[in-house]
Amino acid sequence: MPSAFYSVNLVARKPEKRTPQTNSYARKFLMNSQWRPDRCAVIAGALRYPRYRWYDRFMIKLIMKMSGGETDTRKEVVYTDWEQVANFAREIAHLTDKPTLK
Repeated sequence: MPSAFYSVNLVARKPEKRTPQTNSYARKFLMNSQWRPDRCAVIAGALRYPRYRWYDRFMIKLIMKMSGGETDTRKEVVYTDWEQVANFAREIAHLTDKPTLK
């Protein structure tokens, strides 16, 4: 049966970290799994500081400061590339076009 995997994270806000090979979270997951999906994508998520509890907000701000990201805790930033999401959805839809072996 065809399958697809995607990872949504803030590391992927950087374009060079948007592949399963260059994104540490996706790479570690796939390396430690026996699952071999037919398609993979790494998608940037959203940073929604005002919605986080104070401790989470503080820790995320620290991580973002160390990695050159947004540190204004009043902001909500959507890093998601919606065109990438739509393209990946089309790829998933086409997985069922392939004949399967019985």
